[in-house]
Amino acid sequence: MPQLISVIIPVYNKEEHLAQSIESVLSQTYPHFELLLINDGSTDTSAEICKEYQAKDDRIHCFFQENKGVSAARNLGIKQAKGEWIYFLDADDFIDPNCLEETALYFDKEVEVIDFGVRRFKPGKTVPKQTECNPFIETDHFKDYFLNYQYEHAAAWHHLIRFSLLKKNNIFFDEELTNNEDLLFMWTVLCNASGFVSTGKELINKMMIPSSLSIGPMNRNKVESKLKFLDRWIEVAERTGKIGVLKKRINSRAITYLGDLNGYRENGTIPKDLINNYYVFYKKNRAVLTSPILKIAGRNVSLALFLRNTKKFFRPIYLPFKKLLLK
Repeated sequence: MPQLISVIIPVYNKEEHLAQSIESVLSQTYPHFELLLINDGSTDTSAEICKEYQAKDDRIHCFFQENKGVSAARNLGIKQAKGEWIYFLDADDFIDPNCLEETALYFDKEVEVIDFGVRRFKPGKTVPKQTECNPFIETDHFKDYFLNYQYEHAAAWHHLIRFSLLKKNNIFFDEELTNNEDLLFMWTVLCNASGFVSTGKELINKMMIPSSLSIGPMNRNKVESKLKFLDRWIEVAERTGKIGVLKKRINSRAITYLGDLNGYRENGTIPKDLINNYYVFYKKNRAVLTSPILKIAGRNVSLALFLRNTKKFFRPIYLPFKKLLLK
């Protein structure tokens, strides 16, 4: 019997692109799916668009809630889903007609996560032609999968996830995070999964909108949320025994966070409470945060940022000075 895919689209004020996203699901060559539209308190005509499509196709189910954020909307979708597989699609993106059919080829294998590639484009621009992306990989070992694939952005919208994996491990999106909630969810999925497949094919078209939460300007909420993400990612990696594999990647991400912290100012300076938040974070996770620049930041964030920003100009004195600080 064909396995059902629950496609979940969180919707908040996406009237311009929502129909294209829905039509891409309805055009799938694999017909065994349900489409869950979760309207998150939209103030435009998105809710009406959802209702119109629900009236046309009995595979479409609409749910409405007051505005609680994308994580709450996706979590409602998880709770309402009836499929053996879960797929999250953003309301301004669209998938190729063969997307679900290509992933369904692996449903009978011992896998819990199916990955596919993405084509990114800007609004008004031509969508790039389909090309091969990452090589085909099939393994039941997280380390092999991670080291071969080298996740740069483990986002939910280019993965199908076996629903039983989410239920067994009680995995939901963290509604306290306003940034990187997608990453934390997927790393939690990947750290708990026992079988992985990367199809090697680009099957989703991702619209890069500058005003989106993920690529907009830095602000306080983003800085705070990114640090919470790092802290909870470490917790997941330690709880699932994956810290050894992920330690280098976590350190790299934490160094990137210092850049994010350095990029945010209030009245011309980095707020003291945000600096203190890093000190608390470092003290808690110092066994994992072993990069020299992170150690320096654990003592003095301002000095670490100065060294990070000037090392390419003062490299002859940077390395000896860094070693002296770490003694």
